[in-house]
Amino acid sequence: MLEQKIFEISSTAVIRDLVARHLWATLVSDTSAGLRVSHLPVLAEDGEPVVVVGHLARPDGLAHELGACETVLIVQGPHGYLSPTRYEEMPHLPTWNFVTAHLYGRA
Repeated sequence: MLEQKIFEISSTAVIRDLVARHLWATLVSDTSAGLRVSHLPVLAEDGEPVVVVGHLARPDGLAHELGACETVLIVQGPHGYLSPTRYEEMPHLPTWNFVTAHLYGRA
């Protein structure tokens, strides 16, 4: 998807709210054995910066090499198709409207 700087969300309150409303996330880790992907439930804690807690089974946590490698947690919010007929002026192309947070760090 095309990401445009104008739509970037930098507010930690908005990101925390996104996590609170969409509790199912995707964890991607760059491990010594290659990329590892798991899905897990998550919660956002209060405070700054955004801190997210989640649950993985012990074997998944070991496979992700948690604490030893870089990770990204992907939280997908609402999304949907927008037809070009929704615009008053033409021509326009169809698009997909979406909200997604990519949270980078070491788990």
